[in-house]
Amino acid sequence: MKTQIMRALAMKNKPLVLLTVISGTVLSSLAVAQDVRMDPNYGSTDLSAGFLPDPQLVEVAIGGELDAGNADSSCYGYISDAPDYRLDYQAAGWGLGIYTSSELDTTILINTPDGEWVCNDDNYNLANLNAGYYFDDPQSGEYNIWVGAYFEEDVFGDAVLAITESPEDNWQIDLSPNFSSNIFSLRVLNNGNEVQTGLATLVTDNMVITNEALVAQGDQWIIENPQNGASLVASITATDETAGLALLTVNGIEGSPINLSYDFPETGRNIALGLAQENRQGVLQSIVETDQGISQIRHTALADDGEYGAALLNNCGEMIGISQHSSPVLSNRLRPDQDFAFSANLDSIRTFLTSNNVDYYEAFDVCLSEAELLALAEDKIREQEAILIDLFEEQEILEEERLRLQEATEELLAEQEALAAENQARLEELQAREAELEASQEAIAQAEAEQLELQERQEQLEQEAQEREEALAEAARQQEVDARNRMYQWSGFGIVVIALFGFVVMQVRKRRRSQDEAEKNIQQVKQQSQEIEEQLQKASAEFPDIVLLGKDEQGAESRLKINGNALIRSENGQLIGRSAQHADYVLNIETVSRKHLRVMVRDHKIYVEDLQSANGTAINGSVLSPGQQYELNAGDSLKVGLVTYQVNLLEKQE
Repeated sequence: MKTQIMRALAMKNKPLVLLTVISGTVLSSLAVAQDVRMDPNYGSTDLSAGFLPDPQLVEVAIGGELDAGNADSSCYGYISDAPDYRLDYQAAGWGLGIYTSSELDTTILINTPDGEWVCNDDNYNLANLNAGYYFDDPQSGEYNIWVGAYFEEDVFGDAVLAITESPEDNWQIDLSPNFSSNIFSLRVLNNGNEVQTGLATLVTDNMVITNEALVAQGDQWIIENPQNGASLVASITATDETAGLALLTVNGIEGSPINLSYDFPETGRNIALGLAQENRQGVLQSIVETDQGISQIRHTALADDGEYGAALLNNCGEMIGISQHSSPVLSNRLRPDQDFAFSANLDSIRTFLTSNNVDYYEAFDVCLSEAELLALAEDKIREQEAILIDLFEEQEILEEERLRLQEATEELLAEQEALAAENQARLEELQAREAELEASQEAIAQAEAEQLELQERQEQLEQEAQEREEALAEAARQQEVDARNRMYQWSGFGIVVIALFGFVVMQVRKRRRSQDEAEKNIQQVKQQSQEIEEQLQKASAEFPDIVLLGKDEQGAESRLKINGNALIRSENGQLIGRSAQHADYVLNIETVSRKHLRVMVRDHKIYVEDLQSANGTAINGSVLSPGQQYELNAGDSLKVGLVTYQVNLLEKQE
């Protein structure tokens, strides 16, 4: 048995796509690819409200090379660049429906008179997931229509485009190519005269199936295509009088073989008699047994003269039976005025075709009823709504997590920036202190050089003064001798000598004042040198490290080591607290405040000051008053918050 596989997995996993109205301005990229001005592939028509016949049918080949998704993400499939069909419609209060019928999965794209685009992939009023759109209040004007293929491998497959004014729930669901390409007229001749007419259905590439009672009435059989009027001579391949079935071979016949139903529909389901122009609707009533044990279908899709042998169809257009012209085994139960008919059963058809080695086609899955299709669509809608809700909730959770991570990242970056700034400030402070120390050392060296120069100058002045005094003393002695010898001769010269002596004395006194000023400068330089020396001593001062060993109230050990050299060099001491941004030494303990206490060194002694901490500070059990400085010695008990530490001094190693 040959089974036609109709992309079952693809259809079952196909996403639900609802009708979408798309603005023409949004689809500017589509307009570049699909040109409404191009001549349509399959013609055009002008219709006014109330047109007949309704529906208007156009056979088309679906799809093309362009991706319909260019229109919008909700529009799937493949279409041509030119419209497939153009409708010029004059509206007058009627609705307007445009839909497809095909064994293949179709897409429909419509450009409305106002330039907007509508797209649909699945309309659940139709069978086989065909596409369609209904305008409640249609515009007058030009509608350009594209019929696309949902799957690329279906491009150029057959479809029927239907234009109707009937509401969606009244749309015919059996307009697939099977309707027009697998139903044929059967003429039965006997001795060259026509004795009966009926219908036959294509089941494989060159064979049709019909009612045995029809073909039994003649000796020649003519198959006619109602679409093009072509006539072909047929030959009987096999018959089964009991089942009421006949198989005819027709060479040169063209059409699409019908699919046998995957299963038999339930009692009460809608069925139809497959006719060449318009199917006749009915209801499946029951399955009855013939006198020879053959199952036949009892239904209300009555056949008129010339319609016997027609295929009985489910709502998916699949064959479930063959209409009977007469049934000898049931003739005693039939009346001309009865409102029901009989057809050969699906099981009998399968058995008949298989026994004659006919490689027939079969549907890939169960045919769902209109109510089941609607329920399936509703289930898919609810499923997608639930998925959307879950996605929205998940998106909200992810957004909250993203915001939390963003805030945490910003806090970490702020802390890093604060630490970097603090480290940079400490580095700059250290560099400034190093520069001050270097400048102090240079100033000391310069002062020492100036002091040495002043000492040398003082010694030189003292030597010059002594030499002058000795010279003056010697001159005075010589003058005294000369004065004695020449008292009278040189009296006038004595006055000059006295005046000269007075001048010399004045110069000596002046030099002594200069010497005093030099001495004063030397003293100032010595004082500056002493201050620099004190700074150097402070910079090189050593102080033992302070080690705090303690336990909290739960017995957890806590240890803190304070650098003594850094502490003695700090002007305002160093802070202990819980915050790394504010404290020099961090105690990550909840009872410790962010800035808890200050530690400092004065006169080589340790002092502590509570900084208005929440849980206070105590030395040897005595609570410290905030803002007051208290001496701290080695061996003391220091309580910080709720943790008590033993104070130890760690001397520097030589």
